[in-house]
Amino acid sequence: RALSNSKYNDRVAECTKGFNFLKEKINITNPSNLKVNILNKYPIDNSVINKRIKHVISENNRVKNMYKAFLNNDTTLIGKILFDSHKSLSFDYEVSCEEIDYLIYCSSKIDGWKGGRIIGGGFGGCTINLIENQIIENYSKIINEKYFKRYGIHPDIFPIVFSNGAEVNKYKKNIYNENL
Repeated sequence: RALSNSKYNDRVAECTKGFNFLKEKINITNPSNLKVNILNKYPIDNSVINKRIKHVISENNRVKNMYKAFLNNDTTLIGKILFDSHKSLSFDYEVSCEEIDYLIYCSSKIDGWKGGRIIGGGFGGCTINLIENQIIENYSKIINEKYFKRYGIHPDIFPIVFSNGAEVNKYKKNIYNENL
């Protein structure tokens, strides 16, 4: 889908203005190294731009924390980071919508839900939710019922179980070696 006709370009322009403002105040070469508290020291005199920059800085920090959470297999922290990301995307970056926020809200009320967020280009689309394996069927049923009751639409729900990543299967013929 094309984001060129959406408010996506506005978000990029707002962030550029915010980072240009911060560059005038401090020496930054890589915005991903900033901490949110920098906005307390150098507040941007525009609440919208301040919110956009707050989102970008906090999201960069969430990415770093997510990496650590994955390394530690900390599903509780992973879920919290996903949910914090969604709140920031909804309230600070303002790229969510009522339907997506409703999906996250309903999900957050289900035991076994760890966290979730909007995914994709924003302004609608999809959510990704981390849930415990044993609630997949019940989770899907509850979300389907609640969403249909509110919007008259059955949402597409795709349970995904992650693998251990790419693995070498020693029993398969190596197609790149003709001598086998």
